[in-house]
Amino acid sequence: MIFRDLFSLFDRLDFDDLGWASSAKRLVHGRGRQFPGFENVTIEWFPPYLIIFLHRPLAPEITASIKEYFAQLDRPQIHGIFMQTRDLGKAFWEILKGPMPDKPVVVREGPFQFLIKLGRDQNIGLFLDMAPLRLWLLLNSSGKTVLNLFSYTCALSVAAAKGQARQVHNVDMRKNFLTWGRENHTLNQCQGSFFYHPLDILKSFGRLTRLGPFDLIIIDPPSHQESFSLERNYARILKRVPEWLSPGGTLVLVANDPVLARDNFRSMAEQALGPLFQFLCWGDGPTIPLGTDANFPVKVAFYKMN
Repeated sequence: MIFRDLFSLFDRLDFDDLGWASSAKRLVHGRGRQFPGFENVTIEWFPPYLIIFLHRPLAPEITASIKEYFAQLDRPQIHGIFMQTRDLGKAFWEILKGPMPDKPVVVREGPFQFLIKLGRDQNIGLFLDMAPLRLWLLLNSSGKTVLNLFSYTCALSVAAAKGQARQVHNVDMRKNFLTWGRENHTLNQCQGSFFYHPLDILKSFGRLTRLGPFDLIIIDPPSHQESFSLERNYARILKRVPEWLSPGGTLVLVANDPVLARDNFRSMAEQALGPLFQFLCWGDGPTIPLGTDANFPVKVAFYKMN
């Protein structure tokens, strides 16, 4: 039965281990092909809540089996289990065990704390597949000026700030996300100079040039939104990076399109960047569940400008 491996994982999880269970983490990475047949299922732990994301509707009998199993999952550490189904650009929330919190929830991820909001929109404020990059920023941001493009709720900025970055400039079109980001910085008692720019990046190249140069640039765009297309717009941004990055600086590129292979992403990036940039490595990390296909989940590529 295709459910056996998935359900046995949760039968084995030790929610009594406070060191493990007190920190947010991704438990099932379907898009990484961790469990055959569940490529569109992601399950994440935001203590004390367990969230099942269906990236597209499943067959009714499969959905019913998932609901039945998790509705009877009885662990005192789990205060709520919710399912979000995405269909035709919309997100539908369902309570399997409740209640659903009606206020923002503070969750811990390693040394960080973040605000998440459940039961409302498709994205809840924190992408757990970026946890390895946050740890890297914690260890590699000291004294640097950082440009964080498509900053969303500024979780990467928080990691750079905790890593003693000298300055971080967060850029996103949505003012409400930047306000959320300010709250995340306050929650983490970040010290330093942090800036929040509500800009359309594709229309603000000159402004970004005037803000720079930067020692570290992070580009983490949405895969497909009305205002941004990875295929059409990513290369436009990359061609301007030499104007913003200091010589010897580090460029971190992210793509979260589940059907975009690593090699294709790297080829696109290097064609746009040109010979000034040296590929360093892929950003893999231990927080992605074992058994995933590294070619298709989120891609994180590190470059150095010579």
